[in-house]
Amino acid sequence: MSKKLAIPFKSTPAPSSKLRVMNTNHILKRLLIAALLVSGVAQASDNAIRVSDEAGQRVARFTVGDSRCVLKDDQVRCTPVSK
Repeated sequence: MSKKLAIPFKSTPAPSSKLRVMNTNHILKRLLIAALLVSGVAQASDNAIRVSDEAGQRVARFTVGDSRCVLKDDQVRCTPVSK
C-alpha cells in the first residue's frame, strides 16, 4: 500500500504596490523604446530611393527634407510637399 503525502497549500502573498509600479514602469519603458524603434524604421523607409522604368528611361524618386525629388534625364526636379 502506498500512502499519499499531504502537501499543505502554500499561498504566495499578493505583489506589493511598489512591485506593481515597478512592473508598470518597466512595461511603459519597453513600449516607449518599441515606439521609438518603429518610428525610426518608418522614417528610414521614407528616405529610400525608388527606381522605376518609365517609357524606357530610368526614373529615381526620393525625398530631401520637405521636398519630393525626381531624377530623370540627368536632371533633378524637386517640388515642396504641402502639409
